[in-house]
Amino acid sequence: MKILLMGPPASGKGTVGQKLSDRLKLPLIQVGQVCRNIPENHPRYDEVKAEMDSGGLVPQDIVAELLEKRVKEPDCSNGYILDGWGRTMIDLHYFNPGFDQVLVLNLSLESAIKRITSRRVCSNCGEVYNIVYIPPKVEGICDVCGGSLIQRDDDSKEVVERRYKLQWEDAVNVVTYFRDKGIVLDIDAEVSPDEVFSSVLSALKL
Repeated sequence: MKILLMGPPASGKGTVGQKLSDRLKLPLIQVGQVCRNIPENHPRYDEVKAEMDSGGLVPQDIVAELLEKRVKEPDCSNGYILDGWGRTMIDLHYFNPGFDQVLVLNLSLESAIKRITSRRVCSNCGEVYNIVYIPPKVEGICDVCGGSLIQRDDDSKEVVERRYKLQWEDAVNVVTYFRDKGIVLDIDAEVSPDEVFSSVLSALKL
């Protein structure tokens, strides 16, 4: 089974993907990780690294090439779960392997802003918290190492709004394309992570 995960920032794609991977025994392929793993001897390595380091978008033809190679590995013989592809119809021009199901995690911009601006990271060990949903035991202090919790610069309202529009506004056409094929499963991502995953299992009849 080949499953595509779609949704705006903070919709929980990574969490759903990992849980689904464990449940179905299928590899979770995250586009960002695939790009970070590009071999140093790749002819366009420097171009990819520069885009990744600056937070830009890696050219779609390179990503598609890396994905084509990744999905041919033995662990993908029974399928895979793909997260981070399909932001535009051009993506599908380069890589469209014939997905069996497309899970669309629906989350409003307002909710995305609330979730991301509430995120805090330990300045010492990198542990991630959310002061609304997963707060530390002591305010401002990491449970793991006692380090100070900070808000990352890119977790601001302005950055979230920009990322949401960049990643999601054009994806509407992609969702429509898959919806016309009858393979879209809409998931309400406004609820808790456990409720989201329960909805995913029900939608997939698992």
